[in-house]
Amino acid sequence: MSNKIVNWLIGLFGVSSTGLLGKYLLVFFISLMPILELRGGLVAAALLKLPALPSYLISILGNIIPIPFILWFLDAVFDFMKKHNISGVMITDKDEIIVTKNLFEGFKLFEDYKIEHDLNSFKNNSDVILANRLNEELTDKIEKVYTRDIFFRD
Repeated sequence: MSNKIVNWLIGLFGVSSTGLLGKYLLVFFISLMPILELRGGLVAAALLKLPALPSYLISILGNIIPIPFILWFLDAVFDFMKKHNISGVMITDKDEIIVTKNLFEGFKLFEDYKIEHDLNSFKNNSDVILANRLNEELTDKIEKVYTRDIFFRD
């Protein structure tokens, strides 16, 4: 899939016949794009027959540059989403969200929710537990746990 997108972009910008700078700029801009990111930049570099090390460094740079801007606007985006109820989960007044750790202390994301520091109390008071990884501390409440760790070894 990324090969097709990268080939389309190369054809769109006519970069295959331009100089080295134009080829590196295309690799950089492809690395900036969501979805393609670093992988797309490396595929473009390979298709344009650019040297591996400079292409890799330019792709990493293109992939890293958006991060400060994303972090800078993240708080405003979360505020907007909360204000307009734009999220994957609709939160009503009847719903209660309990958070075990406030990892986003700089952000206002969890300021309206109860933060439970005692894990046993958290497990007993929760109907559903969303976890990135399943660990031994959650196995006693496995029926409540939803995780991306489908093989329980991540």
